Amino acid sequence: MYYCIEFTGEALVSFIYDSRITVADMATEMGAKTALVSTKGLQPAAASSSSSPMPKRRIAMSKW
Repeated sequence: MYYCIEFTGEALVSFIYDSRITVADMATEMGAKTALVSTKGLQPAAASSSSSPMPKRRIAMSKW
């Protein structure tokens, strides 16, 4: 079976982009194949200024 976990709620609003990605990465430890994390409270510039070495992730986040 394939599972998807969605993370939402008031606590995530205070998280920066990198912290949200860390939470999403924990979904694999729970057996999920994918995870969705709310972007509520994130400013578009915060997603594109991440220190992540993955530019595709930043591009996808800015279009989401």
